Amino acid sequence: MRCNIKTMFTLNTACTSCAAAPKMLCPRGWLKTTQGLGVRDCRYTVKLGENTLSQPGCHHICKKEIEEKKCCPGFWGTECYECPGGSQNPCNGHGTCMDGMQQNGTCLCKEQYSGFACQNCQDENRFGPDCQSVCDCVHGECNSSIAGDGTCTCYGGYTGPRCDQEVPLCKDVTCEANSECVVREGTAMCDCKLGYRRSGSTCQAQDPCAPSPCSPFAVCKVLGPQKYQCTCKEGFQGDGKICQPINPCVDNNGGCPENSTICIYRRPGEVRALTASGIYLASVNTDMFLCKFLEYVANWFLTVCCVSFLSLSCVCKEGEIGDGRSCYKDLLSEINQHNSRGRFARKLNIARKMFGKCLLNLFGEWSKGGNKSDTTAEHLCRMHIVPGLHLVEDMVKAKTMWTLSGHQLTFNNQPYIKSFRYQDLPGELYNVLQSNLPAANGIIHIINTIRKKPNIDNLRNPQKTIGEILASMEIFSRFETILENCGLPAILDRPGPFTVFVPSNDGVDQLRDGRLIYLFTEGINKLQELVKHHIYTSAAVTVEKLIMMPHIVTMANQILTINISADGRILMGESGIPLNMRDIVASNGIIHTLDGIFIPPSIIPILPHRCNEEQHKIVTGSCVNCDALNNSVCPPGSREMVNICGYLGSLNVMKKGCARYCNQTVMKPGCCKGFFGPDCMPCPGGFSSPCYGRGNCSDGIQGNGNCQCFEGFKGIACHICSNPNKHGENCDEDCGCVHGVCDNRPGSGGVCQSWSCKEGYTGKFCDKTSKNCGPSGLSQYCHQNAVCSLNDTARCICMDGYEGDGFSCQPIDLCSQPDQGGCSQNALCSSTGPGTATCQCNTGWTGDGKACVAIDNCMLESRGNCHINADCVYIGPGQSKCVCKRGYAGDGYNCDAINPCLMDNGGCHDLAMCVPLGGGDRSCACPEGYAGDGMTCYGDILKELARNSHFTGFYNWVKKSLFSIPAGTNVTVLVPSEEAIKNFSMTEKDFWLTPYMLPFLVRAHFLEGVFTGEKLKKYNKPELPTLNPQTSWQINNGSSVLTIQNASIVISDIPATNGIIHILSKVLLPPSKNIPAVPPSLQKQLETVASFSTFKELLQQYRLMGTIESSVKYTVFVPGNNSIEEYCHAANVTQLDNETVQYHIVLGEKLLPTDLRSGIHKNSMLGLSYWLMFYQNSTQKFVNNIPLDGKFIETTNGMLIGVSQVLQIQKNRCTANATTIQKSRCGKCEKGIKCPPGSVLV
Repeated sequence: MRCNIKTMFTLNTACTSCAAAPKMLCPRGWLKTTQGLGVRDCRYTVKLGENTLSQPGCHHICKKEIEEKKCCPGFWGTECYECPGGSQNPCNGHGTCMDGMQQNGTCLCKEQYSGFACQNCQDENRFGPDCQSVCDCVHGECNSSIAGDGTCTCYGGYTGPRCDQEVPLCKDVTCEANSECVVREGTAMCDCKLGYRRSGSTCQAQDPCAPSPCSPFAVCKVLGPQKYQCTCKEGFQGDGKICQPINPCVDNNGGCPENSTICIYRRPGEVRALTASGIYLASVNTDMFLCKFLEYVANWFLTVCCVSFLSLSCVCKEGEIGDGRSCYKDLLSEINQHNSRGRFARKLNIARKMFGKCLLNLFGEWSKGGNKSDTTAEHLCRMHIVPGLHLVEDMVKAKTMWTLSGHQLTFNNQPYIKSFRYQDLPGELYNVLQSNLPAANGIIHIINTIRKKPNIDNLRNPQKTIGEILASMEIFSRFETILENCGLPAILDRPGPFTVFVPSNDGVDQLRDGRLIYLFTEGINKLQELVKHHIYTSAAVTVEKLIMMPHIVTMANQILTINISADGRILMGESGIPLNMRDIVASNGIIHTLDGIFIPPSIIPILPHRCNEEQHKIVTGSCVNCDALNNSVCPPGSREMVNICGYLGSLNVMKKGCARYCNQTVMKPGCCKGFFGPDCMPCPGGFSSPCYGRGNCSDGIQGNGNCQCFEGFKGIACHICSNPNKHGENCDEDCGCVHGVCDNRPGSGGVCQSWSCKEGYTGKFCDKTSKNCGPSGLSQYCHQNAVCSLNDTARCICMDGYEGDGFSCQPIDLCSQPDQGGCSQNALCSSTGPGTATCQCNTGWTGDGKACVAIDNCMLESRGNCHINADCVYIGPGQSKCVCKRGYAGDGYNCDAINPCLMDNGGCHDLAMCVPLGGGDRSCACPEGYAGDGMTCYGDILKELARNSHFTGFYNWVKKSLFSIPAGTNVTVLVPSEEAIKNFSMTEKDFWLTPYMLPFLVRAHFLEGVFTGEKLKKYNKPELPTLNPQTSWQINNGSSVLTIQNASIVISDIPATNGIIHILSKVLLPPSKNIPAVPPSLQKQLETVASFSTFKELLQQYRLMGTIESSVKYTVFVPGNNSIEEYCHAANVTQLDNETVQYHIVLGEKLLPTDLRSGIHKNSMLGLSYWLMFYQNSTQKFVNNIPLDGKFIETTNGMLIGVSQVLQIQKNRCTANATTIQKSRCGKCEKGIKCPPGSVLV
């Protein structure tokens, strides 16, 4: 009896282009359950030249009901015979029947039973239903077995229930062999024993196998008297009573190849002649099978191995797509095909030529550009290509599409025809005549006309380099500014070839939120990495080739992904920045422009997450004159505290100084949590969750970014469970992987690693095998690299490492999958076989390939091979530069100490002496006669007036007035501003700038003593006396604004060694009443004093009168007539000689009584070697020991001072002139050359 089972089998057709899917057929005998395009959820690959494209595609679902032949319970074999004992009680209930179509119906008896139907007791001396009763026959045969009752059948000569009583009549009877005594009708006689038959005078044993009690296909074997055994012949199976031919197709597919052939059983005894080649075609459905017969056991039966057309499928050639019945080549080949036959035969000649210009670039090498017509054809070609695979109905639904050239298309959905327009040519309509023609690398839509206006831009210039083109175009100005300021050499002027993605000006402006300023200053290294991420140095990539590349590795050693959007736009990077202008050809490469800017992941966040520590300490400001304490400058980053005056050191000989106490804020550099290193880079796993929250990152500015993983985790970013059989967020869940290697990453779901399933297993958990299908014959439909799985329906599933529909399984190239075989985006995936791959971090990155961390050369022991006296600066992954430390010069790999004083005086003040200290350090010291800390130096009042451009006008007045500050005197100078001097009226100039009036004007701006701004505010007298004795100024310090004679102080407290300077808003004009009348000339004044007549005559005699009066200022010490006469008498001369007269004259200075202080000296008219020395005691002033007891008489330009004696010539030095050559200090050329004091430029 049969109990057949029907199973619904499901398969997917091979994935192909959605344009080809409508023509895709199911295998013969299968029903297609999907219509139209089928299911759009698969990808297919096609190899074109050196490129392997992975494209989205479609497939159909096919179903077929297969009836599995099966015997009902209690029946066995291909003919479904009833089991021994009957199907209702197989093996009489004392064993198990080997039932089923693949079994032989044999009973496997329980321990105490035996027989082909378990109908006997194993022990022949037992009986009863349970074979527990024991026979006790002594001389007889027991009625044993299950049906027996234990009664005894006595041998001849015995009787009784147990056959233990001898028959008296047979006591004296002797029988021959194999015979026994029997009593018949009261007479004892000999008869043959049971199982024997008399033959002549003897008893011969009977043959239990004749006639045979066994099946005709069994062999009967004699085991003893009345005992035999039936055994099925070879090639048959059964219990011997029933034997049926063995169907070899049931077991191991009859020896036929399991996954490529079908075994067909022929009836026993059927013999067919084989052809010489072993191929038999008669009686076989040659539409379905190609058969090869195998002959068994003397022609008793025959099997046929038939190669199924399900496995013998047609396959398209490499570079083509299709189901084998229909194959499609590349776009250009398909255009040629349509042009050669069919509806559009000889109507696509222009299209052939046009597309040949740019489609061939997909396989050819990049060139710098051909002639103008070639360029036009290429551009026109790109205007008729939309990147990506787009069916016409998809484009109509999207409405807007973008061409390879960057032009925008707008689609219309009219009732009977689909059409589109170019956005820049809205007046031209293009109708789609035939759509959705498949090709291996695209879809063809034939339109009614070609675009007539190529609209070529004029940006390309094959004669210029990329760098030159960028520098010449305003649209590239922002990126050009970045290139000029990022500190990289002019790499884009090198030979190349390069591909440069230039961000738009608007794209760069997106960083104007503080990030751009940071990149141009502190983040210059990140700026370099950003620039490198826009440059591809391996080739000049046209837009046609670009869309075939899944990603590129930029000059920054980082991945830049390339995707095509649903509307045909080319999107670059993880953020999907669209390409704008394309294929701007230069002599050394190609430019593509962007609608944004690439930000490499390694510099995110751009703004450093610094958490600097603020520290405070008390420091002193610059040391200054105590009267000018307001000029004590606090160091940078500090603020003034209470002014404390004290002795700080000798700024000049025996001079006290003062400085402010300052509160200085010191920022100790530091990184925020989750960032490490000098550049505060994010920790592995990201700064928001360092080490993925499964470890502690060595963060901070001194950290190296290494992860110390918690217990249970390992890996460079703690991204792997340390137990190979655990998974889950806490690595505490058991892996579900059954027959493979667990993917022990947190979040993996406990699946098996893709390559690891043992042979015969597949699925995410390596738990699916062909045994799941159960029924014989189902797995034969699957591919040899597939297994059969049975749930509601049967399905062929490709084995681990293969992909497909189960009927066609191709090796999986993990590296072409979107997740790159689980490799990091900064790793290189290398395929090592079907479904296996290795991951190796790209150059500049380190890790296990699954997780890669940027290498910071500066954190390595080698420090980027920088010199010990150089700083290593991180540029990008695996990139660094070496910069010699301050005080050293070189290329960073070799650094030599430099003398900092050779450049710009080491940063010291121009007047200071720079002294190198080694290691690039130096000290600054102000020269003698100047005070300051070396960074700032200042001299006396006249020196400061001379060297400050703000004092030029007033200093010219001081020089013309021949004013000099009395030695040892500290003064305060009220300097009119340059603006005030410019506003001096012509009338005022004519009056005050005369040689006589100018000294009064100048002296009126000098105050004796040092008056700081603070001191002037606290001054409690109404007027300030000046060095002009008759002049004093009113001071108003009662209001918030301090004024002196209605002039405000513009700048106060400019220090000098002998005083302080304030700049006023006005010129202070002394009252005219305080100016004495103009005194007489020299000659007239001498004539008014009778006692000076002799000296006057000598001046006239030696013609000195004119020389003296021509001097701007002068002082003459005049001896009286009597003093001259006494001198001549004592010296025995008639008159004073010329030299003696000149010794009494000082030119260039008009000496007042206040100027003649102790210790000063003045040069006489005789020169530098002839000084007049002055000193004074408590009551008297002296010149060369001669009392100054005469009158002081003022002349127009000078002063006459009467002396009581002739001044005898005293030579104070014996000078010998010598000339030496000196080199001036090295300085910037544009500042001019300053010779040392006392020397002149030669």
